[in-house]
Amino acid sequence: MPPITAIGSAPWTRDELVAALPEFAELYQHRPIPENRGGMGAPHMFAIWFILKKLQPRVIIESGVWLGQGTWFFERACPHAQLHCIDINLERIRYRSKKAIYHDRDFSRIDWTALPRRETLLFFDDHQNAHERVKTAHWFGFSHLVFEDNYPPGQGDCYSLKHVLAHSGFKRNFGRPKGIKGRIGQGLAKIRESLHPSAGVIAPNSHDAAHFLEQVAVYQELPPVFKLPTTRWGGRWDDPAVGTPPPLLEAVRYPWQQVYLDEAGSYTWLCYLQLRQG
Repeated sequence: MPPITAIGSAPWTRDELVAALPEFAELYQHRPIPENRGGMGAPHMFAIWFILKKLQPRVIIESGVWLGQGTWFFERACPHAQLHCIDINLERIRYRSKKAIYHDRDFSRIDWTALPRRETLLFFDDHQNAHERVKTAHWFGFSHLVFEDNYPPGQGDCYSLKHVLAHSGFKRNFGRPKGIKGRIGQGLAKIRESLHPSAGVIAPNSHDAAHFLEQVAVYQELPPVFKLPTTRWGGRWDDPAVGTPPPLLEAVRYPWQQVYLDEAGSYTWLCYLQLRQG
């Protein structure tokens, strides 16, 4: 069975994505953190900025703030939205929004019942079990979710929705981590797994996918802007076992497109979900 990259219809078109690339490239030149090492690069920052501009949620919950670059783009995409920013280390944040509410507790341990949950978008860049995040979000009554780290089977440091849909399970590969964020995440993962040995192992199974498919109305992997010959792990981008949507651009024809190519290797199949509620 070929990999699943889309379920249902996304609330935008491919042409709309392509048309928005120049505007974001201009905005990206003014980002507050020029070298956002360990955080999102241009391809994913463009994707979440575009989704937010299109959907205009009343509330945005960002789980995994890192240095705060994403928060800055969220404000520009949705200047009137209420912001909730969650991170286990609020001290390292370099860009702090004056309008955001900051939390250092896990998303699942915060009372969200006062929010307009059908008009809230959840953005997860926290390297946690995505299947469990979906179940928790559904229980709370949220409808719109985005996962930044949607790793393909055999890769990544957390159980992703691509793992779920491929029935691949998950076993953490403690290879050499990439960047500061990777080293911190690996350290925390090792501590967690020393306390809970099963935390990093999920056996291959089909029941997680069956449960996920019951809850989701729309699942859409955002395409890369450019597709490189190999992924960050050295595998082929066009590997049929992975499944990658066609890139938005084929070649650099204008100077503003260069940043998307320069940072193309940071792509990890960011995805948007709309959950069934009621």
